[in-house]
Amino acid sequence: MWCAARLLYESLVTDRSENGETLFEERIVVFQCPKREEVSTRVRPIAAEYEDDFENLHGNGVTWKFREVLEVQEIIEDTISDGTEIFFRFWHDPDARDFDTMRRTHEEAWWDTSSKSAASPARRRTRAKASPARASPAASPRTL
Repeated sequence: MWCAARLLYESLVTDRSENGETLFEERIVVFQCPKREEVSTRVRPIAAEYEDDFENLHGNGVTWKFREVLEVQEIIEDTISDGTEIFFRFWHDPDARDFDTMRRTHEEAWWDTSSKSAASPARRRTRAKASPARASPAASPRTL
């Protein structure tokens, strides 16, 4: 069976004097698991693979640390191809702030070619970093 996991990572920087903000990344990964009972033990090593250590342009050490599994969803399809739904979220009675959260992205809408402000795919970063979004109580994080 295929699954999609929503994972949370934190960026730890040796010197936060630049802006003092903590940066988190929410990432969705897809993986296969032979049995439903094995999802928890299967997803954690996959999540750990994305941890990273490097030096940034300012010479500071940066560590991306896996923090928690926020959610796992089973993908209904047996194969993944164009258009396969890998993740969904219901929003119960969303307000204006919820709609802003739904639309928020980490960069310009490079995929929207109808928009004049769309950035080219070449400007897209390979590792998306975004602050965690405020979710409704129905979409609150759960730990495996």
